[in-house]
Amino acid sequence: MSEATLPEYKLTFRQVVKSPAFVGVSSLLLVGTIIYFGFSMLTGEDKQEDGKDPGPITVPVVVAKKTGEVNLDRIFSGLIRARRASQLAFERSASVTQVFFDEGDSVSKGDVLAQLDQRNLDYLKLQVKAQLANANVVLSELTNGPRKEAIDSAKAEQKARQAELDFAKQLYQRRAELNRTGSISTEEWENAESSLNIAQANYDAAERRFAELDAGTRQEKLDAQKQMVKQLEAQLLLVDLDIEKSKLLAPYDGRIASRRVDEGTIVAPGQAVMSITESSHLEAVVGVPPSTLQYMNLKQEYDCVVDGLESTATLARILPETDKTTRTVPVVFELQDKRFRPGQVVRIPISEPVEHDGFWIPTAALLPASKGLWSVFVVVEEDGKQIAQRRFVTVQLNDGGRSLINENQNSPENSLIQGTIQPGDLIISEGVQKIAIGQPVKVKQLKVK
Repeated sequence: MSEATLPEYKLTFRQVVKSPAFVGVSSLLLVGTIIYFGFSMLTGEDKQEDGKDPGPITVPVVVAKKTGEVNLDRIFSGLIRARRASQLAFERSASVTQVFFDEGDSVSKGDVLAQLDQRNLDYLKLQVKAQLANANVVLSELTNGPRKEAIDSAKAEQKARQAELDFAKQLYQRRAELNRTGSISTEEWENAESSLNIAQANYDAAERRFAELDAGTRQEKLDAQKQMVKQLEAQLLLVDLDIEKSKLLAPYDGRIASRRVDEGTIVAPGQAVMSITESSHLEAVVGVPPSTLQYMNLKQEYDCVVDGLESTATLARILPETDKTTRTVPVVFELQDKRFRPGQVVRIPISEPVEHDGFWIPTAALLPASKGLWSVFVVVEEDGKQIAQRRFVTVQLNDGGRSLINENQNSPENSLIQGTIQPGDLIISEGVQKIAIGQPVKVKQLKVK
């Protein structure tokens, strides 16, 4: 058969994998591999059994030491708040012309936060100042008294009136003699009498005017003018105060928490415009049971945790009343950490001494057992050798890397191990997962701190 008559076959990779020949070869290789590794494991076990005993393993231990009192840390939670928080408002009604800060901005004490329209107050101030200036001029004139020229004029007028009075008296006397003899008419007599009366009145008026000017200003009039000046000065101060109240000032260092008005808003007296919280002093209010207060001291520092951030808090105040809902006493801690903000949750551990018999051991020395119990390995002497013996315990407290245990004589399992932990026992502290019951061990003594 020539090459031209032979058919040409080209198989894909998928066709090759699915072919009966490939499946058969793969199966033989897999069976051979399993037999090889199984034989190797059996051979290794035989070698281990036939080999030399490796001897006891070295284990670290701690000496069991009984404690009669335990300092238990109880965690109490509270909220962080600003020591001061204020709702700021204007004391007068007007239109807001400017707002200088926005929410989140930091401000210093005395900063102008917002401004009201004060044009009417500026006009009123000019009016009051003019009235005050006029009143001061009058007061100065009254204080200095009449001018010398006015006094001299009044004195001259008095002399002139005196002359007129003297002439009127002489004329009256002549007319009186003629009237007795009947030499003049009744009309002439009455004219003489009237002229005397007029001259006397004019003289009295001139005399009083001269006496008044010569004596100076009356004290009553001077006091009245002084009171007028004081009234206008007080009115001017009141206008200045209203102008000052047209500016909303920051009462202390802090941050703007909210802004509630914009330019052009007509605000009423007392209407909240902004709110500010103090940023330099934060505090946390935590409720603790009354029985815990005996273990707390003012000005004492405590560790605290806020959103995973560790810091310290100082006990500042203990409030006098118990919360009616929680039956706890609110205590106030001062926080100096600038990373914290109002509204965050703070957790503060407070240590309380508790009477408790037990043993402190490393948590790594514990192995879980059934029915909620735990177990530890204790090194004991047996036939002149040190071996690991299992003891069942109950965990009372856990403090991170260490646990407080009590011995438990009731074994949850069908175990021949009996006995309890006694002071001075050597408890294996690490690697207990690799230790078997009755395994020979060699102690590596650890120093007890």
